[in-house]
Amino acid sequence: MNTNSAYPLDGKWIITQALGVDIRDDHEMYIEITQGAVYGTGPCNDFHTRALAADGNLGFMPIEIGHES
Repeated sequence: MNTNSAYPLDGKWIITQALGVDIRDDHEMYIEITQGAVYGTGPCNDFHTRALAADGNLGFMPIEIGHES
């Protein structure tokens, strides 16, 4: 993953474990961050939101389920 100082979280992050979620071997779950915009796949649906990183904390805006329009 390439990072830069302006957007250090940019890249595709593969989810291998999630509390309370059964991740099947045949389904890749991931989040992809590009300049604070987040798109990802969950066990059933795609989702999108915005990520905010400050003071060593990572937060997300309200998550919207389904494809971004």
